[in-house]
Amino acid sequence: MAAAQQANLEPRRLSCSRVQAVVMTALPRLARCTDPAEWDAQYQRVLRWAAQGKLPNKTRRRSYPRAVWGKGATFPPHKNTGPLGKRHR
Repeated sequence: MAAAQQANLEPRRLSCSRVQAVVMTALPRLARCTDPAEWDAQYQRVLRWAAQGKLPNKTRRRSYPRAVWGKGATFPPHKNTGPLGKRHR
């Protein structure tokens, strides 16, 4: 959210996988910081890296309309019988 605000973008305009990769890469470095000023500098660097993961602008509409999938087919119940033909539990 902060990276999107820093880049003047909506949060959905950033690549989730790119932001996740940046965070997972930078997390050990942030965890090692003991000085608050150093931590803040590293955090701002992470936000800049995350803000660079902007998704491309979509120029075309989707080629197929959105649709809700129907309910799947149901199968008849299975008759669980034992070797003597009696109901087996």
